[in-house]
Amino acid sequence: MSEVRTERFPVDRGQSPHERVARIPDLVAQWNLQLDEEVVADLVLCTHEVVSNAVEHTRGQVEVTVTWMRYQRLRVAVDDSSADLPSLDMTSDSAGCRGLDVLEALAVVWGWEPTAAGKLVWFEVGLRRFVGERARLSALVRVARSRNQRKVPVPERHGPRDPRALVDRLVAASSGADG
Repeated sequence: MSEVRTERFPVDRGQSPHERVARIPDLVAQWNLQLDEEVVADLVLCTHEVVSNAVEHTRGQVEVTVTWMRYQRLRVAVDDSSADLPSLDMTSDSAGCRGLDVLEALAVVWGWEPTAAGKLVWFEVGLRRFVGERARLSALVRVARSRNQRKVPVPERHGPRDPRALVDRLVAASSGADG
């Protein structure tokens, strides 16, 4: 697909974290994007982190914009009403940097921009995963451990790995669901 496509939708605060991001893989399928399955899992996890952060730290409307770019990247932008700027402190265990830690590890590029109403946090993924599996799992485990809420099972070292199952367990652990 070479044309630019965009979809914008509000986040329903009454939905579960899983429901808030369910539209993302549906758009990938609807637009017939040829993203690797692993990239879709990373896309969902990154979206979950940014949307959850916006819902948790703001009271106003949160909107998600998904854009397929001509240069073969999918951009997700989350617009919220908070003027508080994001900060990435990789040494911190504070709750405020975990989502950005995930973006730093999994997105091709990410950033933020101030807006008249607050800020816009965005990230992009490509057709293929750009980070190796070992680095990806290391980053995800580090984020999961920093949550100190639940022990997240990690795939066995030599057993079969299912990245989607790990992402699902991380999302469930971060939302307080049993997983």
